[in-house]
Amino acid sequence: MKRLVVEMDDELHKAIKMEALRQEVSAKQFVTEILKRELKKQGEQKGD
Repeated sequence: MKRLVVEMDDELHKAIKMEALRQEVSAKQFVTEILKRELKKQGEQKGD
């Protein structure tokens, strides 16, 4: 497993934490799922 460090503004960080809490997942799980969906969507668009 690899680690990725990302700097972001406080507002975005808070929004991620709050949405993860709302979905009852960790911030790590929340961000990972967003990234996976976006990469899948990008891959599908390239196949068009």
